[in-house]
Amino acid sequence: MLKLLVYGYLTNTYSSRKLEEQAQQNVHFMWLLGMKKPDHNTINRFRSEKLSGVLKQIFSQIVQLLAAEGIVSLKEAVFTDGTKIESTANKYTFVWGKSIRNSKEKIKSQLDELWQYAQDIAKEELKDTAPLAYSEINPEKVKETISKINAALDDKEDVDKKVKQKLNYAKKNWPANLERYQEQEGC
Repeated sequence: MLKLLVYGYLTNTYSSRKLEEQAQQNVHFMWLLGMKKPDHNTINRFRSEKLSGVLKQIFSQIVQLLAAEGIVSLKEAVFTDGTKIESTANKYTFVWGKSIRNSKEKIKSQLDELWQYAQDIAKEELKDTAPLAYSEINPEKVKETISKINAALDDKEDVDKKVKQKLNYAKKNWPANLERYQEQEGC
């Protein structure tokens, strides 16, 4: 049982259920156990009853034995791998197609609202009051529409603060978001 635990810990197998599985499937574990197959309850009992408080001492004795045999050296430098590799494969970079479609639809509806607000405020000053159609939304069209809305509301004094905030947010974020959506849809 001690061989099972030591070899399991060396191979990063700590769970009693995983150790039981290894004892039944892995040839190395089978050889160490002499073809015996303990269940997870037996492994847990051995670990908690027989090894409580002495496991650390056993590991230090094993390291000393390996050092005495010349397998490891305790006087030389110890090297660990500290490599860090940046990855983009995490749960925050995965994007659902439905999420992209919903975001685009939200941008379309908010652009319609902003355009309607701008028409209501500056109806007589706007030369082009034809409603804009957003059959296909792209970053250039969004930038153009936002600049038109800003131009229409520029000299107006009674513009709602929330509308100004929404316009500033749209100008900063929506074109970049749409470019990212196009890139993600292309993958």
